[in-house]
Amino acid sequence: MKSNRFMSEALKVDVGLDPQTINNDDETGDWFKLQMFRKALFVVTAHGDATGEITAKVYKAKDDSGDSSEHIEELEITVDGDEGVGFLEVDAVVLNNEGEEGFSHVAVNVENEDEKDIEVAVSLLRGLPRYSFEQEVDNYAIKS
Repeated sequence: MKSNRFMSEALKVDVGLDPQTINNDDETGDWFKLQMFRKALFVVTAHGDATGEITAKVYKAKDDSGDSSEHIEELEITVDGDEGVGFLEVDAVVLNNEGEEGFSHVAVNVENEDEKDIEVAVSLLRGLPRYSFEQEVDNYAIKS
């Protein structure tokens, strides 16, 4: 088995939700395409009121508009508002094979139902590429 040349070929890091303060509200991050990856991991961090907490949920959709999105029931966690960290792992292969056309995009929604300021940030790590760099180059190479 050949290893990847660069870390960026094996792991893609994105901002799942911009750092912000949430108070009695909810926010949804950008939609991310998973078709080129086998796994995705949302890392949810919270800091603020020690008595507060946030709920993070992963949603799936067929495109980056998020229209007709659905909550993935098993991907929901509660994180303490006082320096809490939580993880939500998505199996992209299973997601892509659901339904007739499958789901190709995910986003995280973070909710704070308390009237307490909690600073929240979410990172997204996508990894285990389905295709190697060499395979993609070979597919576009002109063969004589």
